[in-house]
Amino acid sequence: MDLPIIKRTNYKQNYKSESEQDNDFKHWLKPVPGDQTKAQCTCCKREFSAKISDIKKYCKTASHQKKMPNACGRPKECGVTSVNMKMLIKNRTQNEVISTFLGISELESSDAEGIVTSLVALLKDAGLQIKNLSGIGTDNAFVMTGINTSAYKILKEKYDLKHLILVRCVSFHIARRITCFCRYYTTSN
Repeated sequence: MDLPIIKRTNYKQNYKSESEQDNDFKHWLKPVPGDQTKAQCTCCKREFSAKISDIKKYCKTASHQKKMPNACGRPKECGVTSVNMKMLIKNRTQNEVISTFLGISELESSDAEGIVTSLVALLKDAGLQIKNLSGIGTDNAFVMTGINTSAYKILKEKYDLKHLILVRCVSFHIARRITCFCRYYTTSN
């Protein structure tokens, strides 16, 4: 007895603009003009199927990863060109903390080394010594907080700042959890 061959149907999904709001995609994902079933990466200049599973697969490809400093976050070639710095300075004589904007510095590269180089130059231009840096507050991008190669690790090791404190921004995580909860709640009810 011969078994029937089951033909798998491959469906086409139209591009969904709400995908652009996803934190993993919003810096590089755009629709392909004239083709509702395709999406494109504005960094790599490549097109692929608009299915969410295909977008996630593309996000993990080696060619795309090379263009991205922190997986599917902000791309090197797509807008991260400067670092800005706000300082909290403790005035010991008056025992008060002063919050001030220090400046904006152009990045040579969007990797951890480039960020640290710009940060150190910004401190030097302001007449501040790197050895007095006691803490940094950052987003949770891997390039800033990663275990192996991050701006935080370079500052601690290369500049001998063993006492350096890392303060991670939790706003992103709170927003992400709320979004997940809302998606779950609206789909389960």
